[in-house]
Amino acid sequence: MAKRPKSKSKGRAFKKRSGCERIFGVRLYLNAAQDKRFREILWLCANVWNAALAERRGAYLEYCRFRDRPGYQPHWPTFQSQRDQMIALRDEYAWIDGDVYAETLTEILKRLDNAMMRFIKRKTSGESAGFPRFRPWHRFKTFTIDHAMRCVDFDHVKKRFNLKSMKKLGGIKWRAGKTRTQLPNVIANVKISLKQGKWYAFFQHEIDPNKRALELQERNAKVRNNRAKSKDMLGADVGVIEAIGLSDGRLIANPRFLKKYAADTANLQREMARLKPKPGQRSSIPYKQVCAAFGRLTSKIARCRDDWQHKISRKLVDTHSWFAFEDLRILNMTKSAKGTVEKPGKNVAQKAGLNRSILDVGWGDLRTKVRYKAVEAGGGIVLVNPSYTSQACSRCDHVDSKSRVERGWFVCTQCGLKIHADVNAGRNQRKRGLVVLKLSIQDAKAA
Repeated sequence: MAKRPKSKSKGRAFKKRSGCERIFGVRLYLNAAQDKRFREILWLCANVWNAALAERRGAYLEYCRFRDRPGYQPHWPTFQSQRDQMIALRDEYAWIDGDVYAETLTEILKRLDNAMMRFIKRKTSGESAGFPRFRPWHRFKTFTIDHAMRCVDFDHVKKRFNLKSMKKLGGIKWRAGKTRTQLPNVIANVKISLKQGKWYAFFQHEIDPNKRALELQERNAKVRNNRAKSKDMLGADVGVIEAIGLSDGRLIANPRFLKKYAADTANLQREMARLKPKPGQRSSIPYKQVCAAFGRLTSKIARCRDDWQHKISRKLVDTHSWFAFEDLRILNMTKSAKGTVEKPGKNVAQKAGLNRSILDVGWGDLRTKVRYKAVEAGGGIVLVNPSYTSQACSRCDHVDSKSRVERGWFVCTQCGLKIHADVNAGRNQRKRGLVVLKLSIQDAKAA
């Protein structure tokens, strides 16, 4: 009898906290004047980014040129110095001070400062690093409004909100999903984003998970009864044939959004390849139109995937509070197998297809959605060691690679258990998750 190898890592438990942040988005419907003003704000943000970047770039080039000169003292622009310059410009130009919040432009400088810190960190560690780039205004898609409660007025009845500095433009109409009837009372910041010609607003606020759990129980008595009857934890094994295999025997099918829209995607890609301008030529109007259509299609696929993930995660959290997932390194799993010229990779096309299938399901995003919904409901998720979860029997713990007789089935070579492979892996994850959760509770009590 083969023994199960010892796990190198015990796993991680994400337990409920006293409070958690939540971000949700709504669609904005702007009139012509509002759309024009929002685009002017993006243009101003791009100018602030480019001006601050030009100053930092000049200082860096000067340092690279004179750093070996004796007595040279470099002068580095900082976030605070550039912020003081921006405030002076706001005092000089009244139209900037009248319509654009200082927090909005300050956030742009902070974003640039973070980019410079990442560049310097990679440069000093010997890694390849690229200097932050200049951006034209049409590539600047987002601006942020901090301290939203003193900058924004909300009208929940008419579903509109007003920016206090732009009241002359009127209320901005918004529409959320069917389950979102009004905005939260306390909002930390608002992020306005332009995606494929459509405007969206993303609101960040903090909620109390205990209060959220009571709201969920009061909203739906059926959810409360299902949780009382269910087990303490649900194991979830993610895959590409079946999206999720659950420890209670359920299988969630893979929606395969990329395959559904594969024909439309291929047609637009062929049109882009045909209309692509040669080096030195300007892009034609048909080429820009095809690129915009391709962007709308990819955005639609992403929205379909996001909607499916929200629905699946909501169904799971409505019946269970704790979940066990494998601690997978998805970024490493989806790396290309192309290799280099000296060492070319093997089975490159097959690996590319597997990468597409993994990213099409969206393992990481699905796990994140389950996590924050479970935390709101008073539970959480546990990440367990994925070693041998697909080769171990969930009944007798016997480990044998020959038990995988078929692609989707598991037949134990010792006890004869025949079960779907994903369900068997989910049950193994549930066992490990209960152990990790118990150890986490003991460590918390000891501390």
